[in-house]
Amino acid sequence: KPDFTIIAGKKERKTMQREPLVPKALKEVLEYEQTEGVWLIDKLLPQYGVGILSGEAGTYKTWLLLSIAMAVAGGQSLFNEFPVNQGNVLMIDEENRIQLLSDRLKMLQSSKELPIYFMVKAGFNLSAGDGWIDVLKMHIARYNIKFITLDSFVRMHDGEENEARHVSDFFRKLGKVQKLGVTILMTHHHRKEMSGQPSRPSQALRGSSDIRAAVDTHIAVYSQNKGEIKVVQTKSRDAEAIDPFILKVESEEERIQFVYSGEAQGTTKVEAKKKVVKLLTENSEMSRADLVKAVKEVAGANATGQAIKELELD
Repeated sequence: KPDFTIIAGKKERKTMQREPLVPKALKEVLEYEQTEGVWLIDKLLPQYGVGILSGEAGTYKTWLLLSIAMAVAGGQSLFNEFPVNQGNVLMIDEENRIQLLSDRLKMLQSSKELPIYFMVKAGFNLSAGDGWIDVLKMHIARYNIKFITLDSFVRMHDGEENEARHVSDFFRKLGKVQKLGVTILMTHHHRKEMSGQPSRPSQALRGSSDIRAAVDTHIAVYSQNKGEIKVVQTKSRDAEAIDPFILKVESEEERIQFVYSGEAQGTTKVEAKKKVVKLLTENSEMSRADLVKAVKEVAGANATGQAIKELELD
């Protein structure tokens, strides 16, 4: 049986060969085609990308991470809404005990046959040098891993999350893992002052702004009414971010599932932003007053004003 409590000691250390720093010609770039599809999870997580799933305590982050892993490992659409590219999964968890993960997987009704592997409380830390990268390289090859989850960001390094240089160093090392041909999704926490849903979810991530800048996609989750969570994609480097949507949390004593329940109410601001951007693309000299007049018929005056204000801040 695979042993995923291994620690990157001296015996596990290997010298990684540097990829030659040879620039690609324009022709090579234009002719490049990704053979395994653009998305690992349609519209949410790009193939070979890095993403963050963030939220306050009690917003089901780990539950959702397990659900995502199960969907990818089984090749089943996430929440019966977002198609996935099937791949074996490695879950690295420095937050939770293995018994807790076992209990939650049982409640999510996970099949024992899913190709998901775990490293739990193994002391994983990218600040410890390239030893852990060598361990991952070994596991990725041995178990044909395509998707890695990290729970959580703050447990995976010794740096200060408010320091841009420490964050940059972490993502530089994570990039070495990414180059091994995997997609990565990690959890992170929201700022304490963001109690309840902030007016700008893109500013909710705790720590340096370099964290959000470094990832390909950022997905924030918020508690809504009882039994509901709101999912907001604040960033998508590969396509336009999708509209916020609602997941219903259907739970019984020994069972839980997340059910897609459509777009969240109040997404007219998102539509207003799209309209404003389109209008400014067509006519960059358009005045604020003309923008409000043109867009408020679509999204309402209040949503239009908020959209323009947020775009100005961005």
